[in-house]
Amino acid sequence: MLNQKNNMPVEVSVTFEDLSEEFADLEKKTLYSESKKEKEDYISHDFSFDGIQVLHIKRFLRKATRINISAKQSIVQLKFNLTRQNSYYENGVLLSKIPAKHHNLFYLANKNDFYSVVDAGAKEIFVINMPIDFFFSNCPQVMSGFLDFRNKVRADETAFLTPNGMPINLKIGQIIYDIIHSEHPPYLRHVYLRAKVIELLSLQLEQCEKHDYAQGPESLKAEEIQRMETVKKLIEDQYDKDHSLIGLARAVGTNDATLKKHFKMAFGCTVFSHLTAVRMQRAKDMLGEKNAKILHIANHIGYKHASHFSAAFKKHFGYLPTAFKD
Repeated sequence: MLNQKNNMPVEVSVTFEDLSEEFADLEKKTLYSESKKEKEDYISHDFSFDGIQVLHIKRFLRKATRINISAKQSIVQLKFNLTRQNSYYENGVLLSKIPAKHHNLFYLANKNDFYSVVDAGAKEIFVINMPIDFFFSNCPQVMSGFLDFRNKVRADETAFLTPNGMPINLKIGQIIYDIIHSEHPPYLRHVYLRAKVIELLSLQLEQCEKHDYAQGPESLKAEEIQRMETVKKLIEDQYDKDHSLIGLARAVGTNDATLKKHFKMAFGCTVFSHLTAVRMQRAKDMLGEKNAKILHIANHIGYKHASHFSAAFKKHFGYLPTAFKD
């Protein structure tokens, strides 16, 4: 489709600022320039600080779109694809595909031509671009699943951490949300953002090493991925319910063994570990509310006894919910 002259995608150019430049006031800028003046709604925020660029774009695309990526220097890019599959190309050759709600780590050598292609529809991405020196100063020296990527960066060769990306889990998603909605004053925001950027990088590397995504996970068919997305949404919308593998499997037309296997492949965690993570995050949010009672919170997220909730909370966060309230 993209090779047909009468159906060429809209050209959208993204030009990154010089990553060695520091923006003390953390100004927000619109980065898109359109070759065809279409009235496509979008939100574009770019926070640049300490040589790092944090970019969030939310846009509705009426046509398949090619996004040209142009950097003034080679960069390490943390890419979080919040909606819709995104295909990366290098010098016209497909480099990697990131499914919706997945992320990856790239090294983009500025000697090459990079662009991505996305189909029409709602598109939201979150990207962190960092200089090579910053990357090496905050990455582990010994990590088996990471050696190939690091060596390619040193050799100035294009690289990606995993062939097909990794699922955005609850913890990563929460950090992205916190960054986007940060209300820190400008003189403190760069301290907060720097810490969060390092945390995201560490979570990416940890997820890759823990689940061995560097070897390439077994691929799932589109309908299988959709089933797992449905189960994930059921869990997140009904976290107070007493779910079972058999019940969730029946809800999406599969069996419990297949659900158990495919959910781990799709999201890098088990069904019940994700349910626990959702419950604990909700509990933590509720603990910040005025006059919140432990028993009420426990019942709200699906625990009959406050003691069982407190034990699960401590196992998840490392401290009791009463300590969080204090």
